[in-house]
Amino acid sequence: SMGETTHAIPCLEQAIALYNSNGESKSPAMADTKNNLAVAYFLVQRFQDSQTARFEALDLYQTLYGDNVNPYLQNLEDTMYSFISL
Repeated sequence: SMGETTHAIPCLEQAIALYNSNGESKSPAMADTKNNLAVAYFLVQRFQDSQTARFEALDLYQTLYGDNVNPYLQNLEDTMYSFISL
């Protein structure tokens, strides 16, 4: 709902600030959080903010995985590998 999305935005923004302060600004979690923030902004019609967050997420995904890798599948592969390694 719109209310839940409105409440989620400050949480996502805080998560991004924490990733930045903890030296995790180039992590897959940061890219995912920025992507989620872009969706939340879009849902509350903050289109310029959504576009900015989306481009930041895409740039980070490209940095992390290269040009021709689907970040969602790569994250799934990374997760599966970490479970197999246990």
